[in-house]
Amino acid sequence: MSANEQKPVLVLGATGRTGRRVLERLSNAGRPVRAGSRSATPPFDWTEPATWPAVLADTEAV
Repeated sequence: MSANEQKPVLVLGATGRTGRRVLERLSNAGRPVRAGSRSATPPFDWTEPATWPAVLADTEAV
């Protein structure tokens, strides 16, 4: 499966210290990524379950 066909990896806390680095490394390795954070689009918030489906849709891994 090529990078164009792969589903994204969801990186939670993608704007934080560790998440930012994980997101960058996956992206540099050619993996499609999706940032999961309250400030991302769509937003993800652990305390708001209504935000989960949009962020998790069509992801390969978390």
